[in-house]
Amino acid sequence: MPDAPNMHTARAAPIQCPAMQICATSDDCSAGFACIPYAQAGFESWQNCPPTVCGAPCTASTCKSDEVCRSSGACELARCDESGAPPCAEHWRCDLEAAATESTDAISGAVETDDPVRAVARGCVRVRCDEEEGFACREDWECEKTRSLEGTGCAAIPCEELGHCSSDAYICAPTGSGPRPHETSVVIGGPSGDPFGCVLRNCEEGRACPFDWGGRDLGYCNPSAPHADQYGCSIHNCLEVSNLCPADSRCAPTDPNASVVGCARDCEEGAKCSTYWSVCVPL
Repeated sequence: MPDAPNMHTARAAPIQCPAMQICATSDDCSAGFACIPYAQAGFESWQNCPPTVCGAPCTASTCKSDEVCRSSGACELARCDESGAPPCAEHWRCDLEAAATESTDAISGAVETDDPVRAVARGCVRVRCDEEEGFACREDWECEKTRSLEGTGCAAIPCEELGHCSSDAYICAPTGSGPRPHETSVVIGGPSGDPFGCVLRNCEEGRACPFDWGGRDLGYCNPSAPHADQYGCSIHNCLEVSNLCPADSRCAPTDPNASVVGCARDCEEGAKCSTYWSVCVPL
């Protein structure tokens, strides 16, 4: 945050775990209680919370749909080939050998959603889009396993063929030479702005450069400016726009303590000039 009067850095309070008896086995718990996963006790499991605590033992109806209630009283994920285990979710099949290499990354190209981490842990694998009861590809995606980088087999249609990007914030073929963010798409595994191979527009390609300063829009496109941002946007300073500096400040863009619009002021001993707002703040 920029320096400003009466401002200070706030720190989030550490997450407190509800006080419960920690256990390693059910022998550590009182009669009628079992050693169960912390989340099974009805609380979210955070990094600093114990993995297992004493609580009410499970029943068949209290476990999640992909879990079984063990004799220990704890709900556990059930391997898909285990006798009596719940079947794999829709569009998944049981294949423990293939599950060893099945991706747990989130999918983007299918109509359906899934919970890959838990599914793969059980030994389930995705049924590809070209197989019976497999995933269905979203609009602007196609079933092309040779190009797909996700477990569904769906691949984004390249923007050159599709004719558009995921939104107007992107451009298929760059036309400007100015800077732009180097965004990495997890879906396609390379530098890009969206799954279709588009990149984010810079200001030469139509991206706006808004910068509000006291009701004035001082932003403009100038990729060659020394302080241009990652989109090529820059900000007009007090030499270019009149009456930007308050009465107790001077227009001095070269002053190292000048604000972003070039205003600076001399502060008394024990204070410094905020480089954003051009106000004096305590050291």
